[in-house]
Amino acid sequence: MSVRCEHSGDSSVARAVGRPRSPYVTRQARALCPLLLAVEMTLALPALAVGTETPTPVEIRRLITQLGSDEFAEREAASRRLEAIGAPALPALHRAAASQDPEVRRRAGQVIPAIHARLFGEVRRFDTGSEHVLAVAFSPDGRYLLSGGDGVTLPTPNPTPRLWDVQTGKEVRAFPGHTHWINYVAFSPDGRRALSGASDRTVRLWDVATGKQLRCLEGHTSAVFAVAFSPDGHFALSGSGTFEGKDDFRVLYWEVPTGRQVRALEGRPRSPTATAGTAASASGPACRWSWSMTAPSP
Repeated sequence: MSVRCEHSGDSSVARAVGRPRSPYVTRQARALCPLLLAVEMTLALPALAVGTETPTPVEIRRLITQLGSDEFAEREAASRRLEAIGAPALPALHRAAASQDPEVRRRAGQVIPAIHARLFGEVRRFDTGSEHVLAVAFSPDGRYLLSGGDGVTLPTPNPTPRLWDVQTGKEVRAFPGHTHWINYVAFSPDGRRALSGASDRTVRLWDVATGKQLRCLEGHTSAVFAVAFSPDGHFALSGSGTFEGKDDFRVLYWEVPTGRQVRALEGRPRSPTATAGTAASASGPACRWSWSMTAPSP
């Protein structure tokens, strides 16, 4: 399996690609790609030019109508212009793809993938061998990528977060310590520290520059599915759920410098995700909290 860096307009996103071998990994991999599109994980790249002038909604609507023109030359010209316009034309093209006019549907169906290929093309691939990648995150400066997976490598499984150089695609270092699948990784706001949450029920804090494990945060009674730093990097959140018959529907709130668990937030019976300042369940009715990122007085 590999991690793929894809260009998306004026940014890049990282995706996990490959075919997971188990239902659990399948669920994780399916959940990963949409999150990465949100998320939470961007790298500035030069914008792709889509034309010398900014298209207006009126022009785009006219071109969509022109896709169904009786004149072949006009249909061809409209297709070329819409492809050149690129991303701004996509909403209208997606609507046109459901048009009652078969020629409009056909041409919209051709232009959409052409725009996607130009705007969302693969930039670089990070080869993790046979390991299934379950989590990726960009460093704040966009220079590095952190990945985590199931560690299914031969001859011995080795679930290890890995740091990659974005420009070269080369592995910089590994962070050994986890004993089960790594489900989530995150960089601190200054990029000097990293967190990983795994199915071994632990959250681990790493020194990015050396690969040294700084802390192993223990408190969950089931797999950890989400981790996040607070905006100042002083606190962290971790979320757990159901794994191998064990339930832990809590978000734990940690003080990073000391490793002290500040509080536990009880949730609904869903696997939670965590963000700095709020935490919410991944599916079903959301259970959401907001609080000050200041530790309570003893």
